[in-house]
Amino acid sequence: MIHYDKRVSNVLPQLQQFFILPKHIWESHTGNNGKDLKAFNPAADGPIVGGGSFYIDQYQKKGTTIFKPNPGYYGTKPHVDAVGLTFYENSDAMLAAFKGGELDQMDTVPYLAADDMKKDTNFTVLSGDGTEVRDFGFNSNPKKPKNRELLDPDVKNVIAMTVDRQQIVDVVFAGYAKPAYSLLTPLSAPYLNTDLKPEPLDIDAANQILDGLGYKKGSDGIRVVPATTGQYAQPEHRMSYEIITPSGLYGINREFNIIRDGMKQIGIEVKQNSLDDTTAFEEIGAPDWKYLSFDMMLWDWVGYVDPDFVLSIVQCNQYGSWSDTGYCNPEYDKLYKEQGVAKSDQDRKDIVWRMQEILYHDKPYVQLVQVDLVTAYQKSWTGQTQPFLNGLSKRPWVQIGQSG
Repeated sequence: MIHYDKRVSNVLPQLQQFFILPKHIWESHTGNNGKDLKAFNPAADGPIVGGGSFYIDQYQKKGTTIFKPNPGYYGTKPHVDAVGLTFYENSDAMLAAFKGGELDQMDTVPYLAADDMKKDTNFTVLSGDGTEVRDFGFNSNPKKPKNRELLDPDVKNVIAMTVDRQQIVDVVFAGYAKPAYSLLTPLSAPYLNTDLKPEPLDIDAANQILDGLGYKKGSDGIRVVPATTGQYAQPEHRMSYEIITPSGLYGINREFNIIRDGMKQIGIEVKQNSLDDTTAFEEIGAPDWKYLSFDMMLWDWVGYVDPDFVLSIVQCNQYGSWSDTGYCNPEYDKLYKEQGVAKSDQDRKDIVWRMQEILYHDKPYVQLVQVDLVTAYQKSWTGQTQPFLNGLSKRPWVQIGQSG
């Protein structure tokens, strides 16, 4: 399985020009002097080639996709004839279908329902470390024309001190999460830099720091940035910002409210701009993927056990691609290349730890919480030593089977 993020839908049109096509595919789409290629979508129209334990037999974007065992698979043969994967936009509908016996497994149990689900003897509920990290991102493009104080790591660190991570854990995820400080999770050990820690929640200290920086509160209680010259040159303005939130992300409104309430206590006003996921990503990159307009955003990243992917997303070359902050640091990019060719595990670990230190200081993101993976399946199934639709391992796909 390949992790799919809705943000990638904005990138695919740019990537398609780099596909290498087999001769017979090229020839079948080069009619009309090659103009037919403009309408050719390799992801949708091309043949599927893979070596996994299952292959897609029937695909439905808004329905059920059917996976069947791959007869040429080299490993252990699956114990099922097929697996159907259904996408639900409404978690209540998914929960009702599962409890009614229409589904054998929920890959993501609604967090507020998880404890009650564990009490039901008809189901088995598994929970543990996941690879999703919720983040609070800042526009980090040094060319942004307004609210340039948000480029200052000291200001971003002050904002981080207003985040009540434990409240996010308890209110948004019903305890199924942990405070985070890195894009990496403990699943990526030993690459997770354990010398770093989540920024402390300290409203009093945050207020004192902003006072010292010269951002005084106005008559309405909102701080004012004085007219400045130099690195962050800009006219006087209130510390009032917009936070973009993707409407498709679980619990995002409650998460925003917690962030907003914390920042209000230090005289910073924020307003929510809730957009569908595709539009939210486009607004972050506006205009034309130059990252000049947005202030902040709330989103997440889902990585893998190996840290390479999540390390790659903040490179300078990710403008218009994976970047959702406009961050660029040549020193970081140099280290990213070095970790990819490190001659020993220890050398790579040292480099990756340094990369996390740079991100922790520069703060294109304040990491909020690592979200637990909570999944449930009917007791009539066996073999689930881990969630059986797990993109990080092929074992669950071949181990599952019905008991009795």
